[in-house]
Amino acid sequence: MTSTTVPTTLFSIDDLARACALVAARTGLAFGDRRLHVLEEGCLDGARHHGYIGEMQSHDMIAQYLDALETAETNSPIWDRLIQFLTIPETYFFRDTEQMHALRTSILPALIAAHQADRALRIWSAGCSTGEEAYTLAILLDQLLPDIERWKITLLATDLNKRALHHARVARYRPWSFRQTELSLRHTYFAPYAHDAPGAQDASAAQEGDLYELNPAIRRMVTFAYLNLAEDSYPSTTNFTADLDLILCRNVIIYLPIDVTQRVINRFQRCLAPGGWLIVGASEYHPDIYAQFQLVRIGNAMVYCKGQGEEERRRERDEESRSVGEGIGERGEAAPIPVMEPVVRPTLVDAQPIALIPVRVDCASCSYNMTTALAATDTDVRSEPLSPEACLQHNPRCVYARCGLAKRAADGGHLQEARLFAQQAIELDPLYAESHYLLGLVHDELGELTEAVDSLRKALYLDPSLTLAHYTISALYQRTGRHAEAARHRAIALRHFGA
Repeated sequence: MTSTTVPTTLFSIDDLARACALVAARTGLAFGDRRLHVLEEGCLDGARHHGYIGEMQSHDMIAQYLDALETAETNSPIWDRLIQFLTIPETYFFRDTEQMHALRTSILPALIAAHQADRALRIWSAGCSTGEEAYTLAILLDQLLPDIERWKITLLATDLNKRALHHARVARYRPWSFRQTELSLRHTYFAPYAHDAPGAQDASAAQEGDLYELNPAIRRMVTFAYLNLAEDSYPSTTNFTADLDLILCRNVIIYLPIDVTQRVINRFQRCLAPGGWLIVGASEYHPDIYAQFQLVRIGNAMVYCKGQGEEERRRERDEESRSVGEGIGERGEAAPIPVMEPVVRPTLVDAQPIALIPVRVDCASCSYNMTTALAATDTDVRSEPLSPEACLQHNPRCVYARCGLAKRAADGGHLQEARLFAQQAIELDPLYAESHYLLGLVHDELGELTEAVDSLRKALYLDPSLTLAHYTISALYQRTGRHAEAARHRAIALRHFGA
């Protein structure tokens, strides 16, 4: 934190520093200067909700709220409220086409073939958010296993955000969750939800727009439970995070500092059985953090596999024996899962190690770089900026070129195409604020106001200095009758314009 941070009249610099330290210690989430406003607003919300701030406001009330956070368990209502504010549930069914292809055609078939004798699979969706990822895995297994009723499948899905877990258990989704799902799959596994049906008045059903309810048989395949990845509660046999065949943890560790990320990945390695698989987000590859894994290319997807050496198996057993007895089972959060018998572990099938490919390279000559371009050092410097197409030939993962394609498509009135390019940019780098801003503009043009506000909020969460995002969200709030929020963002935009 720097001296430029301006707290509210209730928050001092010391308060913010203390809040940062508390949240980092309990959840692993880190807040730099540009995101401190999110932490401050979350703490103010929590302090009001739990009665620490009333009509007579004072700095002491914030101190009392922070005291309460410090003494409470992380798995408690006061932390639940703050965590809901600080985390962004954002996912959808069949997210990342290349990874879905790898799962459908290679990884899951290999695991199924290796387990024909015991007919048992153990899978964990870590950081499952509102459940779309875990249910996607369940649908894939249902498609791949004609005799699925004869299999013992443990499909565990965990998250830190209990509100997101509640949404996942209810399993009702809006069309936006199906934006990369074939229509036939939606018709096969989902049914329109009747708002006027008995029991349809609960809060989870009272959302605007259509809702689709997941097939109960698929829903029963997944067990949702609270788990904090920052805590040393896994691997453990008591919470079913040991001896796993597959872990998906996508677009989660991007929000964690490097030291926390390394601890999480080390634990994942111990959670997996020899030959088990780890799939992370497209922007989360790192040569050092995953050094204990073998990097494997399947089609255009890159995934990680745990080796099967005898020394590694011995170390795995030692680590697991020390971790037994820890975890969510002691909190009573997880629904009962049948105890699995020992299983025969798979070997690698057509797994070829590859050299690491950087996910994002900033193109010095790319005209669509929305930040200051790096100084060109290549002796073959082009006199003219690259077109986005040429840039993508030079670097297929250039975020700026994807944004350029999105902007050009939107300017030409091709809004569906623009939305796709903006989404691709976000997949490549979820922390690049301008991609979320562009997607918000496209949603607005398409009349998708809720999604537009959501994208713009994410852009401002990542970069509060985006003046145009403040101006745009102000106009959206004004149109939807949220006048106080509109005025606040308009004032911020005007301050930035006048700076």
